[in-house]
Amino acid sequence: MQEILPAFKVNLLLNPTNPEMYNSYGKALNKACKKQEAILIYKRALALKQDNKDAKDALAKLEDH
Repeated sequence: MQEILPAFKVNLLLNPTNPEMYNSYGKALNKACKKQEAILIYKRALALKQDNKDAKDALAKLEDH
């Protein structure tokens, strides 16, 4: 999973206002055991779209552990 993370960073640079890109990156970071980074990315997704259910749910799970 580590090797795909740079591709997600490029996607964010190309689409910095798309909350779905942040959701995807957060999911990838979480799978790569980068919990703190995933939390930050999900928070950014919520800043872009406050009713982002996927980001809210993922963030709640990460913060509970």
